Amino acid sequence: FGPPGKGKSYVAMTIALAVDAGLTDMFNVEQGRVLFVNLERSEESLQRRLLNINMALGMDETYPLLTLNARGKTLDDVIESMDESIKDHDVQLVVLDSISRAGYGDLNDNRPVNKIIDTLNNTCETWLGLAHAPRGDATHVYGSVHFDAGADIIIQQVSESHEKSLGIGLNITKANDVGKKPMTVLGYEFDDVGLTRIWFPSKSEFPELMSAKSMSTQDEVFDYLQDTEMATAGDIANAIGKSRPMISTILNSDDRYEATQRGRERVFSIKKRTAFV
Repeated sequence: FGPPGKGKSYVAMTIALAVDAGLTDMFNVEQGRVLFVNLERSEESLQRRLLNINMALGMDETYPLLTLNARGKTLDDVIESMDESIKDHDVQLVVLDSISRAGYGDLNDNRPVNKIIDTLNNTCETWLGLAHAPRGDATHVYGSVHFDAGADIIIQQVSESHEKSLGIGLNITKANDVGKKPMTVLGYEFDDVGLTRIWFPSKSEFPELMSAKSMSTQDEVFDYLQDTEMATAGDIANAIGKSRPMISTILNSDDRYEATQRGRERVFSIKKRTAFV
């Protein structure tokens, strides 16, 4: 997830091609067939990007990527075609560009978000969905907190732009079973026609990006309670600039916290843990 127009689609297609072609000398991937579901842009635009990324990765410019082009369609409109392609081509990874085009309703409501997660889970064991960040706040996915709950891995995209290049950093903010890892940084270079190069930049090439640090909302809540010891959901929400419903969901679903009733308010604190020697 990240702000619009900052290279998410380029990164998603790079990942898709790396997995599909098994580019293990460049990325730590396990090769498998990929289906790229394009709800965002025209078929011509996607094919042009595919050609440019192929060449930038040192591949044959005609290397094919299994793609479902359905600009203007919803996820429900294409789900049967997705299922058929996954079965016919033994697809191991689905990439959806993008979640905001799913067409299930207001992403701030829990029901549409849960339906998106359930639909994707029922299509393929492994999927990657592109999401936007809220306007003016790039620290979390736009919409219901159930996006956070439904994903095993959440990656925040940050970027630094130069005249003809774009540095993109990928920060893991949530990771079930795989653990947190250092930020991955990719460089994308462009000319007047389009993308010309993809590389792993040095620290000096994108200094602002290299110094960027990401923190998930869950980590912000934990750090705040470590400092204050006790607080209400409303106090925490005001302090870190997030919505109270989101903070309440995090506090009530995380077994690291305990609640005490004080009058009409519930006060949360970090559970004391017993040390065993």
